[in-house]
Amino acid sequence: MDAFIALIILSIGFIVITSNYSYSPAQTSTQQIANDILNVLQSAKIRDICNPECSGTILNDYSSLIKNKDNTLLELIGELKTGYPSKIDELLQKSINPIMNDNYPNYQYAFQLTNSAGATLRFYSPTGASSMANLENEDEYKKAKVMISSKRIILGYYLDSSANVQYWGPYEAKVRVWQK
Repeated sequence: MDAFIALIILSIGFIVITSNYSYSPAQTSTQQIANDILNVLQSAKIRDICNPECSGTILNDYSSLIKNKDNTLLELIGELKTGYPSKIDELLQKSINPIMNDNYPNYQYAFQLTNSAGATLRFYSPTGASSMANLENEDEYKKAKVMISSKRIILGYYLDSSANVQYWGPYEAKVRVWQK
């Protein structure tokens, strides 16, 4: 009789343990996505995209603004900051949003550019948030179980109209990725 009761208790315990489902979002894939976004921006050279001209590419609207075709997209963002900061949002919409929507529909991201003093120079999020503080108040962001940041330091130069070297940066480019 005791063996029968012990068998029932063990069976109930086994059923309870196996029926408990636990979900934990994959932190490594979120980290990989954050790094991939910056790697795409850091490795895609303008001259590779615009060979020999930019028409018909994601940089079609920027051909007159590009001062150095040896720059990467991330360096172009730093360069655009000096004269055309609103163009940064358009560039991210054309280059990163399609990648995220097609390949990672369950993830969201935000891009932030800050200077060496820590002041936010440009902030972009497809969610429509206008700053990191506003983003942190959004429901999707607050409910996220995993939020990963990845960042790079960028700086560069270009030749102005009188062939003088103009330096920009250093800026910190930060991407935050979280699961919806």
